Amino acid sequence: MTVFNPASPAIYTPPTNNVSYPANALATDYRNNTAAPRMVIVSVQVPAAAQLTVYMDTTSTPTTLHIACGSVAGLATIFNVCFVVPSMWYYKLTCPAGTVSKWAEYS
Repeated sequence: MTVFNPASPAIYTPPTNNVSYPANALATDYRNNTAAPRMVIVSVQVPAAAQLTVYMDTTSTPTTLHIACGSVAGLATIFNVCFVVPSMWYYKLTCPAGTVSKWAEYS
C-alpha cells in the first residue's frame, strides 16, 4: 500500500510487517490481544436491504454498536469499514448473508 506523507513531497510506503490478512468470518468474536491499538479494515459485500454492523467492547461478547451501515431495498452493495480496536478489546462484524471480500489488520 502506498500513501502520501504530507511531511515529505515523496510518496511513503509503510512497512508491510505490521499488516495481516486473517481469514476472519462475520458474526464471530475476535480480540485484540496486543498491547497496542489495532486498525481493522474490512470490505463486505452486503445483500439488498441488509445491514453491516461493527460491535466493540471490553467483554468477550461485544454488544456496543460502533458502526452500522445498510444497503437499500433491491440494491446490493459493497461497504468498506475502518475502525480502531483498543488493546485487549473484543470486536465483531455482522451482516446476514454478507460476504467478506477483504479483511486487513494493522498493528
